[in-house]
Amino acid sequence: ALLGALPCFIQGIGLFYVPESPRWLAKVGMDTDLEHSLLRLRGRDADISREASEIEVMIKIVESDSKSSFCDLFQRKYRYSLVVGVGLMFIQQFSGSSGVIFYASTIFRKSGFSVAIGSTILGLFMIPKALIGLILVDKWGRRPLLLTSASGMSITCLLLGLAFTLQKMQLLPELT
Repeated sequence: ALLGALPCFIQGIGLFYVPESPRWLAKVGMDTDLEHSLLRLRGRDADISREASEIEVMIKIVESDSKSSFCDLFQRKYRYSLVVGVGLMFIQQFSGSSGVIFYASTIFRKSGFSVAIGSTILGLFMIPKALIGLILVDKWGRRPLLLTSASGMSITCLLLGLAFTLQKMQLLPELT
């Protein structure tokens, strides 16, 4: 457990050395700090004058636009986008993929499979899966892939839950 906390500890210390966001510094009017931050991010020899002026112009444009509020999301013209966005987050959370990955070691152990080998295989499958997903999204589009993968995950989670329920009830001894 302590070994797992080590990267968090190192990152926490490293955060003290990360410069402030140049856009935030421009927004709060700290122009000299904006330039120092850009120099630190781009290197001491970089010409940051153009980028600094672009950031300041962009901040002024954003501030001059009309102020929006949270309630604007619920207007009729945004309703479809809001439902799609929230629906996608709902599908992602309730598809079960996070639960399967989080409890992978328990699933492997209870099914009698080696936890080390199973976790390694799972990790090795996740890398090409992400790359293949990127290629397929460009080729087929998001919607067909989303519907197919959500259906597949639902069926897989249903079968996984059924298998563990039958194992717990000792109805199918070959599962134990």
